[in-house]
Amino acid sequence: MQNDLSLGGRRVTGMSYPIADQDGVNKRTLEDMIQAQQLYIDEHFVSADAVSQLRGPMSFNSQRIWNLGDPINNDDAVNLRTVETEISQNNMRELPKYLRLDGSLEPTNDLIMSNFQITNLANPTSPEDATTKIYIDDQFSAPATDAVIRQAGDLDMSQFEIINLKKPKDPQDAVKRRFVEKIFLQKDEDINLENHRITGLTHPSDESDTTSKRYVDREIFRQIDENNRVEAVNFLKADGTSLPEADQGFNGQKIKNLGQPVDPNDAATVNFVDYWISRRTFFVNPEVAQEDLKINNNVISGLANPTKLNDAVHKHYGDS
Repeated sequence: MQNDLSLGGRRVTGMSYPIADQDGVNKRTLEDMIQAQQLYIDEHFVSADAVSQLRGPMSFNSQRIWNLGDPINNDDAVNLRTVETEISQNNMRELPKYLRLDGSLEPTNDLIMSNFQITNLANPTSPEDATTKIYIDDQFSAPATDAVIRQAGDLDMSQFEIINLKKPKDPQDAVKRRFVEKIFLQKDEDINLENHRITGLTHPSDESDTTSKRYVDREIFRQIDENNRVEAVNFLKADGTSLPEADQGFNGQKIKNLGQPVDPNDAATVNFVDYWISRRTFFVNPEVAQEDLKINNNVISGLANPTKLNDAVHKHYGDS
């Protein structure tokens, strides 16, 4: 044939199985070929509608699977966002239950060790720090007969007593009351306290009783207060409200820390006087002066207007 053949809507029947690529095929042959192709696809490919399933592991050759939806079932693949969200939420739930190694999280309850140990502790520096057995042993190690207390400061007994003390051997040994009474209170001679104190004294009831500093201070201040009320008129007050009634003799003593004088009658300091002398301010009595007055390039200020021909004049007078 040299041209296309139009069958006008009619069929070609009785066709054999095609051999060459250009051979025509009948409907049955076409369906068989489509079915064979579908079987091949089902065996070697995974459909996008998830109808077919993998028959073994699949390697993506370091490629990614992207645009994954959020998982629903336990076997679903998850995306990175889901993993990070789950880890963050889990940390918020679980981390507060644990102590951090950097010490930034404090316990909220007692720590039960269940007979386990805490090892490699450093020596304590604060009273609340945990300590080690060797630290305790070093602090309280002593012979079995005598108790030695290594104390960094005073030992507060909180009103409790130390009982069953033996007779002291060394000057630093604690003593019991009976020992003190026997040694000191029964003596007929003076007691040398060697710079120690007597504490807990009550107010004296007799003139020969020992008294406390607080009692003495109170009595002294009371007496001073009474004397002040009687003798206040005989003293100059520090606030300057009382005035002397006669000249004051200082018996060769000084008045120190004077302020600068304001009024002509104010007392002046040596520094104040020296300063004005250094300014070369002279006071000249015209009845005494017998020679020329040398000014030495200094200024004469405060001159009045001249009234006589021989009077000195100031610059303003000469300018006018």
